Amino acid sequence: METYLFEFIEAFTHLILYITSIYSNEYFEKRRKFNALIWHCTNKEVEKYIQQALYPIKKFLLNKSLYKFRIILKNLKNEVLNIYTVEFEQFYKNYTQFSYSSFEQFVWDFFTYIEMQIYENYNIEKTFEISFDILRDDEDNILLNENLKDDWELISYDNLDIFDKKILKSMNISDENSSNPICQIYVESRKSIN
Repeated sequence: METYLFEFIEAFTHLILYITSIYSNEYFEKRRKFNALIWHCTNKEVEKYIQQALYPIKKFLLNKSLYKFRIILKNLKNEVLNIYTVEFEQFYKNYTQFSYSSFEQFVWDFFTYIEMQIYENYNIEKTFEISFDILRDDEDNILLNENLKDDWELISYDNLDIFDKKILKSMNISDENSSNPICQIYVESRKSIN
């Protein structure tokens, strides 16, 4: 399952870069993944950056310590415009194996929804960064933080009250009696100041 989640994070990153127009649409093409056509950036430098940025996340998925994955959209003044988050906490609490076909269906539903409902068209130049949070048990791990400090800054925007949170999709597992969310995907947008 962790491999599916990693591939999902990678595909999600490419999709967000496409819908937010970080790069020109000419750099994107549809590729088949999870039995769906998904936007993928074909610019070699961007692909390399994404692969390098996501590399540390593999380990955290495998040891079940990845809490949140974020793509942070910023303007060139380094002001946060939107934060796209995939939260995994419930995945670890309710871990149950589920089928690849269920996962494919979730990805298809979610990516179709994103493409149809969300299109960010800022008339400004913008940039992005990738960040992630790990579960509290690992935050105090000095060795882990030492290994990450050269390449990563563990960023948390949880305490900021200047963002509105909108859940885009929840991934659920159903048993005979109930449906349990295992993963939530949401966007946080800067609140308008009146």
